[in-house]
Amino acid sequence: MSSDNVDYIQLIKEKIGYEFKEEHYDLIQQAFVRRSYSNEEGGENNEILEFIGDVVLSYYVTKIICDEYGRLMDEISTNYEWNEFAIDADENSLTQIRKKFIEGKFLAKRIDTLKLAKHLIMGKGDRKNHADKQSSVKEGLFEAILGAIAIDSGWNSDKLEKAVVNMLDIYSHLGENGFAENDGYVIRLESWSYKKYGIEPSYNIQKTFNGYSGTVRIKTSKGLQDFSASGSTECETRMNLARNAYIHLKNAGELSNAWDDVDIDNLTRENAINKLQELYQKGYCSEPEYIISDEEIYDNGNIWWKCKCIVNNCRVEERTSSQNPLYIGFYSRFSSNPIVGEIFATSKKYSKKCAAYSVLCKIFNIEEEDDN
Repeated sequence: MSSDNVDYIQLIKEKIGYEFKEEHYDLIQQAFVRRSYSNEEGGENNEILEFIGDVVLSYYVTKIICDEYGRLMDEISTNYEWNEFAIDADENSLTQIRKKFIEGKFLAKRIDTLKLAKHLIMGKGDRKNHADKQSSVKEGLFEAILGAIAIDSGWNSDKLEKAVVNMLDIYSHLGENGFAENDGYVIRLESWSYKKYGIEPSYNIQKTFNGYSGTVRIKTSKGLQDFSASGSTECETRMNLARNAYIHLKNAGELSNAWDDVDIDNLTRENAINKLQELYQKGYCSEPEYIISDEEIYDNGNIWWKCKCIVNNCRVEERTSSQNPLYIGFYSRFSSNPIVGEIFATSKKYSKKCAAYSVLCKIFNIEEEDDN
């Protein structure tokens, strides 16, 4: 098999940090073999390894994102009633983060950075058509290398995850505490646009004499609007465009969250019923259900009434520390388990207010103040 005297084991060791077994030299070389070559010369090509690598890539990118952003709630605070798994982004944002790392363009760029495409083993047709310059071919090579590592390592989880991390250079793109702040604006803008209008922002970025410049078009309450920015790289330009657009939306009052929509900072027992109803009307939770017991309970000469308030599911933004830039001050928390507040009070009316107050405190994970 022609390979231009390339030592593929040494090549992968230098570029990725993974060392193939000597007896599997043909395996890693196979990752570089195009079908056009195997059709002419015989032997296997890299398509089956590409299939395997696609699965490996998807799994470990998802795992890395969840490890980076997610946690069980009891790992954060003992104040949570349910030990659920939470993550610092909503589903659409996670999809966009994951998409960033598995889309063909990004994989092709990584192959360019690693300078691996020039070692492809191609047939005459591929060489004539300069297949090694095509993004789809580079994407296939990326996945085929991962597939070969999976076979060589015996599907060793630690080795596969390390290979994915090194090939993607994923933590340089995620940043020390998640996505770099400006990159977080790309995710936030896409999340808002998709959630609000069902469409993603449209970027138009062009190379200039000294860098890149471009525009991003988004839909707002005033129609389509364009925002411009520039940067030294295409990636930086995209970040700057998203940042400009997002800050405009924030200043224009286009962004919303449950805390502000319902003014939770001014929550009291007296206004809790109205605020919980408003939370439901604005689509943040299911309709609250109140169950007031008709049974009078006597204690120390006083009559007490019991009220149970139930909200079956909710999705609100929970405040986070400013160190996590994925959302500015908030992350989305979803609960599909019933949230219950059960309170005894000296009147039916007040027990209902207190039950609603208790549910809201649990939804927003805030401490209930003493009832003086």
